[in-house]
Amino acid sequence: MGILKDAKQTTLFEAAQDLKRSEQSHMEGTVFDKNQFSFRPGKGQVIQAFDLAIAEMKVGQTVSIVARSDFAYGSKGLRVGGKVLVPPYATVQYDVTCIEVK
Repeated sequence: MGILKDAKQTTLFEAAQDLKRSEQSHMEGTVFDKNQFSFRPGKGQVIQAFDLAIAEMKVGQTVSIVARSDFAYGSKGLRVGGKVLVPPYATVQYDVTCIEVK
């Protein structure tokens, strides 16, 4: 995984400017993940928003999760292979279906 070292923002203004720049290259509605995956809730294997939502879901239920950056990828965003998939401080939306609970 190609996650870069922490980008340190010295002020809230700089963080806002960084988010504004990334919004230009990552337009709202950009799909970056369509994968099925398994995880153990509460173990820190996924973003916090997934842990919180899945605990309330039933098998077969589909929900739309809108996660602020502090419940998603935070100040680092998400980079894979050097490519920015989710910019720093981004709010993300996932449509999630609970397929199975073991």
